[in-house]
Amino acid sequence: MTKSRIFLFLLLAFIAGVALRSFIEIQATPLLFILLLASIVAAVGILRGKKEVIIYGALVAAFAFGIFRFQQVVISPPNLSNFLGKDLVIQGIIWEEPKMGPTSERFKLRVQKINGKEIDQHFFVLVTHGRYPRHGLGDELVISGTLEEPENFSDFDYISFLAKDEIFALLSFR
Repeated sequence: MTKSRIFLFLLLAFIAGVALRSFIEIQATPLLFILLLASIVAAVGILRGKKEVIIYGALVAAFAFGIFRFQQVVISPPNLSNFLGKDLVIQGIIWEEPKMGPTSERFKLRVQKINGKEIDQHFFVLVTHGRYPRHGLGDELVISGTLEEPENFSDFDYISFLAKDEIFALLSFR
């Protein structure tokens, strides 16, 4: 097996680890077990002089490092407990181009003020409303609605999916 092919497989194992962690929460104990397994496999390969076994150990280690790397960049959410479930007046700027659906428009809003008061730590919410009026990137809005915490689906980690874009709350308004 060529060095470039080995490198490609290691890169793919790393990416697979990142991808898996983006969908599934993995605690530290299983991650340490995976790294221990990789070390044992590589050590056996070294002791027996088997290049293929060493490569398998390196692939498992690359997979585990992909999981570890994703966990290092997980963004911690701001404390929104004082705002969730309450009717609020929010002022902010549309941060990304709005996406039109068949019956609604969705956009990422960078919240700057809540109920007329400047907030210390700006954060993003995913806003959903009807198709009209349409909004554009950079528009400043003052909207009212109830701030809600996102929930996971039975087969999808929606909270982490939004968190990768630093979105920690949802807002729907008319």
